[in-house]
Amino acid sequence: MIVFFSILSIIFIIMCLCIAILKFSIIKVKLINFKIKDFKDLETIVMLIKKKEYVRIFEYVDFKLKLQIYFFNKIIIFTAKVTDEKIEKFLRKQIKKNKLKKEEKELKNFEEEDKNQIKKDIKKIELEKLDLFIEIGTENASITAIGVTTLNVLIASFLPFIVYKEHVREKINIDNYKYQVNPVYIDKSAFYINISLVLSIPIINLLNLIK
Repeated sequence: MIVFFSILSIIFIIMCLCIAILKFSIIKVKLINFKIKDFKDLETIVMLIKKKEYVRIFEYVDFKLKLQIYFFNKIIIFTAKVTDEKIEKFLRKQIKKNKLKKEEKELKNFEEEDKNQIKKDIKKIELEKLDLFIEIGTENASITAIGVTTLNVLIASFLPFIVYKEHVREKINIDNYKYQVNPVYIDKSAFYINISLVLSIPIINLLNLIK
């Protein structure tokens, strides 16, 4: 009888811990140095997206991911590092095993209640840090200048809507959000982008999004 209650107590404690982790934990996705190195690679990526050959995109980008789970947003209880090569290898392996279908899946017909829940979950995603660097150039100096100015205006206009959410407004540090768009004046088209960022989302909201 003592053994039975001991096992029951252990199961109860484990269940309580699992519930606490789901309720009070946050997963942080750290994208480190996402790079597209030239205009030709960018054109190829756009072409692959149109053809729905999504796995091949990883051949033309370079990045690392760091996934961390924080308990009460302070204690790290899990860490994993992933590179673009590992993601590509994993996806190709899954395709060979027929666990992923190449054809596009039909979108689920969400009820209005589901749509509202998704909106709430997306609002819980926080952009904690952003470091964005872009270089663009065309054969025409005027077009390059206009393009750089337009990009700067667009980023400056949309970034506040992404960052300044009511539930995190008090803890925003403006120094965590940096971007720079530079012109490249050469006799051919040029493009380079490097992004590092940190996203955080409560695990319970993440489960709602991926279910």
